[in-house]
Amino acid sequence: MKMSKFGAKVFFLFFLFFSSTTIWSQKIIFLKGTVNVANKEEGPFLTVTKGHNLALGDFIKTGLDSFAIVSFPSGSTLKVDPDTIVEINEIEKEGDDKSATSIFRLIRGAILTKFIKGEDKELIVENEYVALAVRGTEFFFGEDGGEAYAAVNSGEIAVINKGDFDYESLKAGNALVIENKKDLTKPESFEWAKNLNWGSKEGTVGQSSGFRSKKLRALRNIEIAKKIQNLRQRRKQNFQGKFKNRIQRAQIRKSARKKFMKSQTQGKSKLKKNKVQNFKNKLKKRGVIKRRRN
Repeated sequence: MKMSKFGAKVFFLFFLFFSSTTIWSQKIIFLKGTVNVANKEEGPFLTVTKGHNLALGDFIKTGLDSFAIVSFPSGSTLKVDPDTIVEINEIEKEGDDKSATSIFRLIRGAILTKFIKGEDKELIVENEYVALAVRGTEFFFGEDGGEAYAAVNSGEIAVINKGDFDYESLKAGNALVIENKKDLTKPESFEWAKNLNWGSKEGTVGQSSGFRSKKLRALRNIEIAKKIQNLRQRRKQNFQGKFKNRIQRAQIRKSARKKFMKSQTQGKSKLKKNKVQNFKNKLKKRGVIKRRRN
């Protein structure tokens, strides 16, 4: 039986609605100050307001005195600190891997995440050098002054060097320093981590994590300076498991995307030069441009 034109239109609109609600399911539930969002496929950063829906591939950028809280369908939340840029994305399922993996890529700044693991969802948080493998937990990840820091309030995460897959398991109540943003140190209980503003629900919080506040920065510097020699005394461990494969896939996709964009730019430039040269040759044949004498 053939579908009528009206029925086809209804089905098409329903399909679009269903697709959009599936993809655009995370949104900004709270913000303070100026918050901008951009998608790499669609153009520049635009200022957004509370309730703005986010798509995979979106970048969130906060101002110096701004922050935002993003909610996800699973109940997970992401607090984006001031002066931060973070990308929200995903690695698709592949082969025997039954879980799609969400990715938060920290370009700069700091984030505080309460992640609720779904049946088909897991999370990797990363910067250029380090990845955090997450399974249902509340944790912090941020950069300040050339160093990176991770802390866990509940649950457990693995902090992994993406270069050699050296890792540390970080449990609730502990934090660690990542020197030069890639060299891991031993986990330790720190007061600066305990004093982070861990709340992430609207109505209970009106502040960022406080990670780069003068008070916590001073406390952090004092604590780490006292313990740093001992924190560096650790034995390297090699990370294994399904998260390793996902981190590698994320890196391949990232490098492949850069290579593709570079090839596209080079290709367009070469094509443009060829067109210009062909046009000049035609003008020479017509005598418009005189041929150079040897």
